[in-house]
Amino acid sequence: MPETLADPTVYCIETNQRIYYGRIIFQDDVQLKLQTEDNKPVKILKGNIKRVQVMRTITEKETQSKWKQH
Repeated sequence: MPETLADPTVYCIETNQRIYYGRIIFQDDVQLKLQTEDNKPVKILKGNIKRVQVMRTITEKETQSKWKQH
């Protein structure tokens, strides 16, 4: 059974068909599985990926919440 990744980073993954936002929960040499922001798992073939961007890391999220408290 493949291991689930615990990376909290939110990515923007662009394919020819659409743009996905979410966390990568699994990947191998051929595909990755993304947990979208509405909690739906999406399989994306790596050959179809045009661009990947880091949107938010856990550190940035913590920093934003600290700023809101002040």
